[in-house]
Amino acid sequence: MHVLSVDIENLRSVEKLVWTVDPADAAGFHIVLGNNGAGKTTFLRSIALALVGPQNIYGLRQSGDDWLRREAQAGTVRVRFSRHE
Repeated sequence: MHVLSVDIENLRSVEKLVWTVDPADAAGFHIVLGNNGAGKTTFLRSIALALVGPQNIYGLRQSGDDWLRREAQAGTVRVRFSRHE
């Protein structure tokens, strides 16, 4: 399975983030770099949430209430995967 895109809105330090990779370049390693507080962990936890589903958020050892940005009423995570063939 490959992650092809991640779209995050209003979660923790991330107001809006869209990350995409061409399917031809999806295989291999992708490095997430950034300053402290830039949203690296939120990016990775968002992918984990998409994999396990919202009903299992507590298995990620973080309260669901802690996910939203302070001023936001709702947040979204959209992750698009492809099957490794």
